[in-house]
Amino acid sequence: MQPSDGSMTDSRPQGFRDVPVGNGSRALTVTTQVLGVLLLVAGAVLVYLLIAVWPAVQQATAQQGGGASSTTVKLVGSLRLTLDPDSALLVLVVVTSAFGSYVHAATSFATYVGNRTLAMSWIWWYLLRVFIGVALATIFYLAVRGGFLAAQADTADVNPYGIAALAGLVGLFSKQATDKLEEVFTTLFRVQDRKGDALRGDKATLPKPRLVGVEPRTVRRRETASLRLLGDGFVPESTVRVSHLGNGRSEVIAQQRATSDTTIDLTIDARFLDEPGQLELTVVNPAPGGGISNPLLLPVEDVQPTAPARRPGALRRVRGRAEGKSAMQR
Repeated sequence: MQPSDGSMTDSRPQGFRDVPVGNGSRALTVTTQVLGVLLLVAGAVLVYLLIAVWPAVQQATAQQGGGASSTTVKLVGSLRLTLDPDSALLVLVVVTSAFGSYVHAATSFATYVGNRTLAMSWIWWYLLRVFIGVALATIFYLAVRGGFLAAQADTADVNPYGIAALAGLVGLFSKQATDKLEEVFTTLFRVQDRKGDALRGDKATLPKPRLVGVEPRTVRRRETASLRLLGDGFVPESTVRVSHLGNGRSEVIAQQRATSDTTIDLTIDARFLDEPGQLELTVVNPAPGGGISNPLLLPVEDVQPTAPARRPGALRRVRGRAEGKSAMQR
């Protein structure tokens, strides 16, 4: 297990398997060193930019009446940046949100490298983390300026410390901020189940399956059964689980085929039907997304074959022959 940072949660998916750094892979070792140096340089650059931009931000928010002049910020050598009051605040949002994202990425990088669990497949996660935080913080900033401040308000009405803190926290907790926005907008613009995006076949996440029926509705004991499950949300990766109620035994049936997103053809071998009672059928879709469907009960009938009944006339003829044979023997 990897140590967790108490100030934040890592947004990387749980349960994945990484290739250890100490497995002799030279490419991974070199990439790790290069990425570590890039993070060190990025941290120093962000600190320098924040110090360089802050005087322009203070000037932009100190003057009243919207008559504040532009400010020139000296960066490196002859490189200079001329900012008006609104641009100064926007640059402040970009720098502080990048600072927050940098804290997240650097902490995660140090944790995984220290535990020798860094993988090459996650390099782009670290490279894009800062840009994702900056983009999300900019959206938040525009929403705050457009929704909570009057249209005629100027930059002097904005608290730069509050804007910097908001942008930094959004960058630091970009995953949580994204999840919260998704929750809010999903609630506000809710669509019916199995509608809209759920009907698209190119979704990155798999749907949750749902069972509505099974054909036939009963099976016989100790006989191989061919079933068709009816419902929706089925995918080629779907797995059917069959549980025997009462004894706690569960089996995964391999003889199955999802013929469409609404039907699954299933064959249950006779060895799974050795006891009378009921079977519980569920469909499981793997991650990402997916889930377990509602259960369906399938009765297992213990049908005993019965001998065909003889007609009364035939029975009398048989009895008459037996009586005649007995008389001749006498």
